[in-house]
Amino acid sequence: MNELLFWFSVSFVGLVDIISLLNLVFPQKLKKVKCEEGPLVSIIIPMRNETKNVNGILDDIRKQDYRNIEVVTVDDDSDDKTLEMLEIYKERKKTDWLKIVHLDSLDKNWVGKSHAIYKGLLHAKGQLLFFVDADIRLEESAIGSVVDRMREGGLDVMNCFPKQMLRRKSERLITPLMSWISASFMPYAFYNKSGRKAITFANGQFIACTREMYLKSGGHEKIKGRIDEDVSIINIFKKSGAKVEVLICDGIIKCFMYDGYLDARKGFSRSIIPSLPNRSFIIVFMLLAIIFIFPFVLVFFDVKWFIVILEIWFNRAIASIGIKENVIVNILLHPLQFIVLLEILIYSIWRLWTGNVVWKGRTIKRIDNF
Repeated sequence: MNELLFWFSVSFVGLVDIISLLNLVFPQKLKKVKCEEGPLVSIIIPMRNETKNVNGILDDIRKQDYRNIEVVTVDDDSDDKTLEMLEIYKERKKTDWLKIVHLDSLDKNWVGKSHAIYKGLLHAKGQLLFFVDADIRLEESAIGSVVDRMREGGLDVMNCFPKQMLRRKSERLITPLMSWISASFMPYAFYNKSGRKAITFANGQFIACTREMYLKSGGHEKIKGRIDEDVSIINIFKKSGAKVEVLICDGIIKCFMYDGYLDARKGFSRSIIPSLPNRSFIIVFMLLAIIFIFPFVLVFFDVKWFIVILEIWFNRAIASIGIKENVIVNILLHPLQFIVLLEILIYSIWRLWTGNVVWKGRTIKRIDNF
């Protein structure tokens, strides 16, 4: 049994190494270009309790090289001063491109983010629709670069994977794993070239699509009860025949996703299990976490497990280089990061099983995929 487990681990981690290496050798990255003209872009930003992010995201949009932009911000019944800050910003900056939508309730059977985006779209006029989280930060060329790539590639949908930034050092135990998962298990070049509908991987922080494809697919109304709105919306786009491309945008688009360890833990526990295709993948994910932890224990009983440890270190090094993170820090923190990941997985399963999923002060009652 021990021998079987060893060779399975060698093979599995070896496969992960190959995917990481392919992503490094054949990078799928958004090219930075200066594009100033094109179709009207409607940027829809759902906001619930986003006081700390209002000025940052709107200032970045105001500085964009690309000028044909309208912004629809949706205050999703915030408990803080998000709405007040939006109104102050619009008044002080004299922005005719900024629309503010206020929601004071959540429609039946809807999950918050999808509901906010859907309501915002009712006020959007653009030919291109960009769904952008409030904690995103944009370089001046970001919007133009996305428009240019969509036009050049004849894309219906583009999903940007931003560089994940840390506000606090404690987040290093969790947040880097998000980038690691995509760099190690998502063969970007194959995904972009194959167009296979069976494979869906997504990041909801920045999604761009044509209005035509959005209407054709049914949009967020079709996935209104899903927690994993990012994977679900990309999935219905693909089922509707969309040409989809996933690109790493770490030099142009960044995200300050969490504010400290506890915030990161809460966020991951909300989304990590619902993002899996079905219940059977929970077992797969648990095995994954165990495979990447146990060799560091088993090596004290059998030195051959050091081979697996070397494979894991190689993977963390290659993935870190590809996503521009600190190689040494990720290697040293690896065992602790995966212990934390395993705890979050168990906590996430418990929250979903009991229906105790709370995000930004709102209880999520409907869970379609668990």
